Amino acid sequence: MKKWKCKVCQYIHEGELPPDICPVCGASSEAFELLTEEIQVSEDEKQATQQILFNCTYGLYIITSFSGEKINGMTSNSFVQMTDTPLQGAVGINKNHLTSEYILDSGVFAVNFLGNNNHNEVKRFGYNSGRNIDKFKGIDYTTSEKLNLPVLTNTIGYVECEVQRDKCIDLGTHTLYIVSIVGGKNINKIEPMTYAYYRATK
Repeated sequence: MKKWKCKVCQYIHEGELPPDICPVCGASSEAFELLTEEIQVSEDEKQATQQILFNCTYGLYIITSFSGEKINGMTSNSFVQMTDTPLQGAVGINKNHLTSEYILDSGVFAVNFLGNNNHNEVKRFGYNSGRNIDKFKGIDYTTSEKLNLPVLTNTIGYVECEVQRDKCIDLGTHTLYIVSIVGGKNINKIEPMTYAYYRATK
């Protein structure tokens, strides 16, 4: 049975359609909104679902950005190209990550594409916080050609991204950044690393 809530007085009506008139405040049917019930998931179901999700085919990337003269980066498996005309992409990043703060400040970031030889980079940028260490210390990197972003030199290559602030989506713990891909460069010919490959060989 569907549930409808009056947006004026919060009255709840059960039925396939909202009432013509709210019996409490007299508002019309247009004042009612359909309520959706949250599906409850047990801890066992959540863990089983997570095991299935490990079979998703993800790439692995280092997302790099800056804030003023400070630079940082983080490992990610969530970058995707969304459209090719124009070139647009998306990536979900935890709001608590320092890299997310830098992206919010600068409005730009680079996506470094990792190859099967980049295990150390996954660990360096994924298992440490830039609040505690300089992740780029001892790392070979340069700056990107258009946006002057820090990019690693021993990866497959990178793309440069400008955040479309009006299109980003708040996902609670994460922000889904929608971006314009404004540049990029191939650096090395390496087989791309997948998340599954990394988990099997780390």
